[in-house]
Amino acid sequence: MLKNIYAITLMIGLLGSGCASKQKTDSKSSAKAEEVPALNVERRADESEDEFRVRKESREAFRAGVIEVKKNIKSNKATSLFKKAVKTDPSFGWPAYNLGVQAQHAGQTTVAIQYYQAALKADPKIDPAIRNLGLLLGQTSSETELARFYRSALSNAPESAWARVGLAELARNNDNQKKSMELAREALKYNAKLVPAYEVLAVGYADAKKNSLARLYALRGQQLDVNNIELDYALAKVLLLENDVSAGRALLKRILSKEPNHEGARKAFLAIVTKRKDWAGVAAQLKEISELGVRDAALFNNLGVALKGQGRFGDAQKAYEKALSIDAGFEEAQWNLGLLALQQLKDADKAKTAFNAYARLNPKGYRAVSPWVKKADDLKKSQMEEERMLREMEAEEKRMEAEAQKEAAEAKRRAAEGPSPEEIAAEKQRQAEEEARIAAAKKKAAAKARARR
Repeated sequence: MLKNIYAITLMIGLLGSGCASKQKTDSKSSAKAEEVPALNVERRADESEDEFRVRKESREAFRAGVIEVKKNIKSNKATSLFKKAVKTDPSFGWPAYNLGVQAQHAGQTTVAIQYYQAALKADPKIDPAIRNLGLLLGQTSSETELARFYRSALSNAPESAWARVGLAELARNNDNQKKSMELAREALKYNAKLVPAYEVLAVGYADAKKNSLARLYALRGQQLDVNNIELDYALAKVLLLENDVSAGRALLKRILSKEPNHEGARKAFLAIVTKRKDWAGVAAQLKEISELGVRDAALFNNLGVALKGQGRFGDAQKAYEKALSIDAGFEEAQWNLGLLALQQLKDADKAKTAFNAYARLNPKGYRAVSPWVKKADDLKKSQMEEERMLREMEAEEKRMEAEAQKEAAEAKRRAAEGPSPEEIAAEKQRQAEEEARIAAAKKKAAAKARARR
């Protein structure tokens, strides 16, 4: 399974909204509820007064519990209120889910599993419960049992994004990359903010050496989780495939500093270990000097090189630009800025500007930068094509969604209106024909009976 563990999410049941925090499965992590909405529980037409009272009482207890747990995830008062909500209306799944969240925070794995199971029994569509239960089961169950759980969850909740991601991770573990990526893409159709799906796709495309797509999904995922290790790993693989060894090495070092047992990063790092300088140490020293207020263009240029080696590309850009603000004619900084913009930042316009500035400073510069300017132009074309494809994909998804909504609304309208006059007439005609057929059959039978006599 992917190394990133996605945290428990404290949900507000009526809206099904919430926020997540990162955790490891064996740790006590933090989570918080979102703003509590007005509950506006209204009596349904088919609901008795007692049924309405029970449902309202359960929602009010749940709402009060959410308010308390926002103050303190370990709140005993919140626990009591959630239990009251469950007892009052067992068919309301969100209180049981939140009890599972609290139990998981407290390290009570068995209790958390029981509550998540209860939540899904009440409402199979509570998707975060599927993920959290899957994570907990994954600690004690075999992959076969875990796959069985996710398939069952998907059967009960066909739109579950988390069940698809769970199956995608299992497929990837079993080297079924095609199935894994197919499931991840499906998951994103139901939940476009699912970081693990971006992990599967980014690493999968990197393994397939499709660098542009790997980078695309990795960067999209990092917009949701900037510190995600698996997305960093995908980007490191891309950098290595593009022969940017220093940047790839730095990313791998960062991954291993956070997760020393990351097998993929460990193997990749071992494959490229050399006797290069320790860029992290160099950067630390240069940073200390620069903070003294020294106006030295070369110093800031060297700082940019070191920061780039650490994978801190945004900071490297600032260092190069600082060097150029001190000395606008510093050729090395212009060249380094151009390379950084082209290879790491993927900013074609900035790269061309830097290379052209370098060419103006160096008599032989135009010949030197010509192939790099062409690469910047190619990058720009590639990015524009990717953007066009994405726009088309998004437009198609919106069209399909609109059609589905339209069909659903039409079906609802027909159900509310009942059969049309044409349908009623057709039914009467059918009944008349059926009665005529039956009468003819009876008449024929009677004639045969008389003939036998």
